[in-house]
Amino acid sequence: MDMQDIDWDYEEFGRKEAEEKEIMKGIKKFEARTIYKSKNSPPDEAFLRYEFDRELQHLLDYGNFVSGKLTQMTAFSNPLKNTYRNEAAIKVQSNLQAKVPEEGKATLKVKDQDERKRVGDQILEFPQTAIGYVLAEFSDNTVQRGTGSMVGPNHVITAAHIIYDRTKPARKVQRIRFWPGLKGTEAVFKEVEVARALVVEKYKNTAFKQSEENDVAILILQQAVGLSTGWFGLYNPEKPEAIIKNYEIHGYPEDCQELVQHCVKSKAIKLGKEVYEYENDATSGMNGGPIAIQRVHSETFIEYFIFGIHLRNKSLANPTGAKIGVRLTKEKFDEIQDIIEWFFLKESLDDTFYQQMMKRSNEFSIQFDTSRNVDICQLNNALHALRFNLHLQSLSIRTKTADNKSVITDESLEIFKHSCQVLRQLKTFKLDIYECSKLTDNGIRDLARGMQNLNDIQIISLFFSNGKQITSASLKEVFAEVCHMPNLHTFSATLMNMESIDDEAVRAVGSAIYKNQHTLKSIKLHFQTIPQSTEASFQQIVGDLKTVESLEKLSVTIFGFKFSEEIKNQIKTYFRKLHQLTVL
Repeated sequence: MDMQDIDWDYEEFGRKEAEEKEIMKGIKKFEARTIYKSKNSPPDEAFLRYEFDRELQHLLDYGNFVSGKLTQMTAFSNPLKNTYRNEAAIKVQSNLQAKVPEEGKATLKVKDQDERKRVGDQILEFPQTAIGYVLAEFSDNTVQRGTGSMVGPNHVITAAHIIYDRTKPARKVQRIRFWPGLKGTEAVFKEVEVARALVVEKYKNTAFKQSEENDVAILILQQAVGLSTGWFGLYNPEKPEAIIKNYEIHGYPEDCQELVQHCVKSKAIKLGKEVYEYENDATSGMNGGPIAIQRVHSETFIEYFIFGIHLRNKSLANPTGAKIGVRLTKEKFDEIQDIIEWFFLKESLDDTFYQQMMKRSNEFSIQFDTSRNVDICQLNNALHALRFNLHLQSLSIRTKTADNKSVITDESLEIFKHSCQVLRQLKTFKLDIYECSKLTDNGIRDLARGMQNLNDIQIISLFFSNGKQITSASLKEVFAEVCHMPNLHTFSATLMNMESIDDEAVRAVGSAIYKNQHTLKSIKLHFQTIPQSTEASFQQIVGDLKTVESLEKLSVTIFGFKFSEEIKNQIKTYFRKLHQLTVL
């Protein structure tokens, strides 16, 4: 099945000379700079023909892409790099920035009181990080500018008219670039090249009204900058005639002296079948920008969803009158979902994990055990893909490989932290890190931060082994999160060959037991070779175990300590009448 079957067309971008070689070079750069790698090289016709799994259209829930209701956003802004002076942005302003002729400035006028608010100074904050400046260069040495928004790891949504001139098909676009979070001559990121742009087929080949209704484009970036900027969710309202209140339009208005994001907040918008009408001070340059709404959970947790793309004034003769935007209809919504799926999941996941994610089951298991070897890239891809299954209830991660090499790193747990932000229905979580040699306290702290979202956990198992760089301070944070799981009934903790931890880590395990004394029914503990721990911390463990009211099963293994036998005898004596007791 080719691109025409989903009513989208595409353009490919590289240098004019040896275009295909440049495109392939771009793909290699993309693979080298991101966690996304494909086992197989792209097919010969990779840029002419792609096959889509049409079964995806029947999915009701696809991560943050869901029709008719709001769901969790799949990523937030990571800690970002320091802002630097962007030489390319300076060049854009001096040479390439689209100029507004004097006779056209009337179309940029706003009402007597400008309702636009400058928000681009907060370029280190979401959602400003996920909104950027789009610049398209054409074959006649002209440029077109506008606004675009991240809707995936390397996916930008914008207006089609920015990158395609339907009135002059011979005017071909030569290059497209995107600057996330641009503020004048400063940017958090360098410009990102667009590897491919997809335009709704109907936009190119229909009358003006129909083209306006399909004025949407998706840009596929060469780098997965969305992992740092965060990205928007998509929202398809169930009732087209509904009125949405308190929406926002973000963009880079042309009538401002510098390229700085502005935001227009409006009280209501009328949803039509294909387009929206609204009155505000959005002007040229903000075209392609998101029409978005907020979902506020708390002061520190606000989600943003795009339900339309700003286009232009409804009437060019009345620049201060009504504006129009294109609606993300169910049809467009499904097509965008397919595109994002292909250019992310299909190309980045091991086939086994890809098939698991597509089944949308309640259980997901990442088992890197003695049956096969995997690399860090495959693990990271799988951890990242978790956020595309909001209904996940059981997650098991085991990272013991055939050659006992460590495949989990601090980066892996940072990715997992962001995935945890949407796994709010998770009931069972089992993490077995047999080899922690590549982990530091930074990674373990990210694990703890991710666990802050797992409030409904009923069963948890944490296994840490062979971690020389991990200290008690970070493990204490992990077990502190276990203390905040009010429905926990099964708890398992293993600390094995951990040279740098001391009594604090052992006591933290005991505290997790004590805090859940009213709900726990099954406990399994395994302590082995922790040189810096003392008998006092294990005595506390015994005391914490005694507080559990409805304990039914207990398994305790203590090995490699001078005081092991004494502690085990105390446990055997006190819990001898327990339904199931194992002491080793």
